[in-house]
Amino acid sequence: MNRTLHGRHNGASALSRFAMLLRSFVSPLAGMTLLTALAGCASTTPSSSPALHVDVPAVAHPQGESPQWWYRNGAAKAAAQGAMQGKAKNVIVFLGDGMSLTTVAAARIFEGQRKGMPGEENLLSWERFPHTAFSKTYNTDSQTPDSAGTMTAIATGVKSHMGAIGVSSGRKGECTPDGSKDLLSWLTLADSAGLATGVVTTARLTHATPAATYAHVSHRDWENDTDLPPEAAAAGCKDIAQQLLAAARFGRGPTVALGGGRGEFLPIDVRDPEEDDKVGQRLDGRNLVAEWQQAHPQGAYVTNTQQLKAAADAPQLLGLFEYDHMQFEHDRRKDDQGEPSLAELTRAATAPCQAIPTASCCWWKARASTTPTITAMPIVRSTRPSPCRMPCRPHWKRLRATTR
Repeated sequence: MNRTLHGRHNGASALSRFAMLLRSFVSPLAGMTLLTALAGCASTTPSSSPALHVDVPAVAHPQGESPQWWYRNGAAKAAAQGAMQGKAKNVIVFLGDGMSLTTVAAARIFEGQRKGMPGEENLLSWERFPHTAFSKTYNTDSQTPDSAGTMTAIATGVKSHMGAIGVSSGRKGECTPDGSKDLLSWLTLADSAGLATGVVTTARLTHATPAATYAHVSHRDWENDTDLPPEAAAAGCKDIAQQLLAAARFGRGPTVALGGGRGEFLPIDVRDPEEDDKVGQRLDGRNLVAEWQQAHPQGAYVTNTQQLKAAADAPQLLGLFEYDHMQFEHDRRKDDQGEPSLAELTRAATAPCQAIPTASCCWWKARASTTPTITAMPIVRSTRPSPCRMPCRPHWKRLRATTR
């Protein structure tokens, strides 16, 4: 994962309010951990104050790895590096899902060869950043992690079990409707502080990685109500799609949400606007797109490139460009009736965020690919699909939706 932060002096007050809200929502150390993730990677003129010191108690692993311990452990490491000494107005996180070291090496060589060089000596844009770091990826119950648990760690500072989205470690499939295991993501906390927030992905908006910024479920497959086991539904668990709307309970909710996955938001009696052989997947009768439009009467709902361009001045933006995942860059239809590129999504997403004068906090995710190319900004543009990586969503659901 790479973080790009554009620092400006006039954003200090916004982040100061953000810091106070962090401390009111979670423990002081939790707030410090999340704020360092936001303000520590790039900054304006550094402060001359000494680095903070945070004591971390010794615990048994993994039994002692509570959310509070993860917060304190992260705060100690970030504070020791002086992460609290910088100030930033905008926070943009780009995440190339599946971009392992070997994938990055292939991209580096490929881009270099396209420039007429041997390739190995090339550097990608983010490899020239002044600060880079490695991230240790694992779940609390698995050495080889999935994107749900790892994005939960990125978004909240707390490692969790495989399949967990926005909840602390437990049992995959358990239901805690009382919120006792819910974790607050930095995107949610930024929204609570009055910052504009956005989520942009080329996957379904309900897929594990984007969902970890706003949803809370113990099982990544609970994307709409038909995915919930009867016992989970009876216990009060909520599917991921409806939680995108419920995220507004901490503020406005995401100002911008762009990606795929229309089928997760539409009921079975509504046909897809672009693929007439498909209908929505929801059995609860809720049309979440219509609910979003009712909640944002000045906002724009878009499904193709032309509509996205026409919505340039919309104060809120919901874009669902595919029934399922968005197409890979190599495969997508590139006219106005097709779906936008990730670069176009990025330009569209920053406009509503910049319209709020305080600060913004946005997050971008690109699907896994074998040969991504990197533009001047660290935006992953997939050129061809890769083999499906575990865990993959079963295809019966797509078949069921097309044969209704």
